[in-house]
Amino acid sequence: MPSGGAFAVALAALAGLAGSVQVAVMGRFGERVGIFAAFVFASLIGTALGFGGLLVSDRSLRGLSDALREPAWLWTGGLFGMFIVLTVTFSPPRIGTTATVALLIAGQLAMAAASTASAGSARTRSRSRGRACSGSSCSRRARHWRSTGADGAVGRNHLRGRGRTARNGRHRR
Repeated sequence: MPSGGAFAVALAALAGLAGSVQVAVMGRFGERVGIFAAFVFASLIGTALGFGGLLVSDRSLRGLSDALREPAWLWTGGLFGMFIVLTVTFSPPRIGTTATVALLIAGQLAMAAASTASAGSARTRSRSRGRACSGSSCSRRARHWRSTGADGAVGRNHLRGRGRTARNGRHRR
């Protein structure tokens, strides 16, 4: 397993548990105070904790200005998050917690399968050499491509102009 892989697995499993609890809690909260009041309150808590986490990890809010310079389509993550929280606030009182969680999981699995199929079924072409690749060399190129972006610009895994990756501190070739 790659470095940090076990932690990522544990974190993903815990997030799955937290997501199921969130559905039950937000459904009840929405019933008591209203869907949008519950959504806004939960969003404010998330925003406050996010600011705190950013200040603790980076000791600045510079990451926010970095985010503003990224392509706007990457900001859709916030819209998707908003949609999910609104959905888990609205749906449980109407269709039940189990049905809401099951439908969320089904949707996530369908999208994961679709993205895996589209990425894995077609042969990937090396951007730098124009050759078709497969196997581990292809996955190494794909990881590099994801960390640099489609346009070759250094992405979020790169420390601000120092020529080292954030993950391992080694110079990029």
